[in-house]
Amino acid sequence: MEKEPTVADEQRLRRFLADVVEIQGDTRYSTLLIPLKPYNPRLPDARQLVLYADDQKKATSFVVRGGTGLDPRQVRAELHLKNNITLLPTSMTVTDEGAEISIDFPSLAHLGLAGDLEDAPLSLTTADDTKCGADPKPCQASYKIRAVVAEEAPKITNPVQPSASILVADANNSTRLTLRVGSWPKDKSLTSPFYLAVKGANVANDKGSYSSKGVTISENTLVTLALDNLTPASAVTVTTIDSKGTTVGDALVFRVEHGAAAK
Repeated sequence: MEKEPTVADEQRLRRFLADVVEIQGDTRYSTLLIPLKPYNPRLPDARQLVLYADDQKKATSFVVRGGTGLDPRQVRAELHLKNNITLLPTSMTVTDEGAEISIDFPSLAHLGLAGDLEDAPLSLTTADDTKCGADPKPCQASYKIRAVVAEEAPKITNPVQPSASILVADANNSTRLTLRVGSWPKDKSLTSPFYLAVKGANVANDKGSYSSKGVTISENTLVTLALDNLTPASAVTVTTIDSKGTTVGDALVFRVEHGAAAK
């Protein structure tokens, strides 16, 4: 059975609370101050060359490295162009207190502004109420930049090669064109079978080798095209395509001449 507190119990509690208040006010621990590491933000070294990549469509992306003690909420970025034009970032991420700062601006290539940049166009600052080390002013730094040139994919070569660039039409506006087919390209995005698509003339080959896609060709062979309805007013174009209709290399273009004119 719970015991009801007595008057003596209440007096003891009051004396205990008074002792606690006295200790809180007089003890050395009540005024103890623990020194904290000073807040000393530093922007990345402005002597570094900042590399950037442009996807030609949406974003120009920068990465600046080497900052310390930066509060992500206090960092500001701008890109300065000639004629006092300023671009603001579309996104910015500050990692590890400024060890790495990733910044995206609108695509300079897409906007046609890549040639309008100042000498050191990328600017980083901290908010107005943020001191930069011992300097009472906010941190500020400008950086020179350079584009990262993407390595171009090797050009795909047309495996079909002609023996001449002129088609000599007979009196019936017809001729035969022999082409040498080499090895298929190694690019795995291209899939067989491969075809020759002809424009500027009618193909009179055997219907068994000709479909709506073109004339079917085989690797490392010779193929002869029977062409009619030729006219000097229209060049003949022969394009190599794969099973998906993807163009393989550059198309072959032939000028048409009549037999008499070719002599």
